[in-house]
Amino acid sequence: GAPGTVGTGCGVNAESTVAGMTPSQLAPTGTVSADPTVTNCGTVDEPGVSVTQTLALADPTGTALPPAAARASSSRLRAGTIRAGTSVALAMPSAVVAGGHRYTLTVSVSVPPSQQSRAGGTAGTSQQFLIQVAG
Repeated sequence: GAPGTVGTGCGVNAESTVAGMTPSQLAPTGTVSADPTVTNCGTVDEPGVSVTQTLALADPTGTALPPAAARASSSRLRAGTIRAGTSVALAMPSAVVAGGHRYTLTVSVSVPPSQQSRAGGTAGTSQQFLIQVAG
C-alpha cells in the first residue's frame, strides 16, 4: 500500500492521518513490513529506543484460516539512541501474509519508564493499520 502518515509533526496539535476501520487494500503479496521513522521531539537524547512490529490476523468470524506461517508475527529492532530533535528511519523485517485475508499491523515505539509517568504518557507511541491482501 501507499505510505501512511501517522503524525504531522512535533507540535501540540499534531494529529494522526491514518485511515479508520476501512482496510487499506494491498495487491497480491506474500509479505508486508513497515518502514517507520521515529522522531525525538524532545530536548533530551533518548537512549535504548526500540520499535516493535506486530502482525495479527483480523478476518471476520467464519473466515477460513490462512496457513500457520501467515497468521501472526512479531519483530523488534533497536533504533539505539535518538538525539534530541532528530529522526531515525528503520526498515522492519518482512512478515508473511496470505492473499484474501485481513490483518492488523501495529508499530510501537518503546517508551522509557521516566516518560510513561508524565502527562501524555505513552500517547503517540503506537499506531495500527488494518490491511486487506488481495487474493
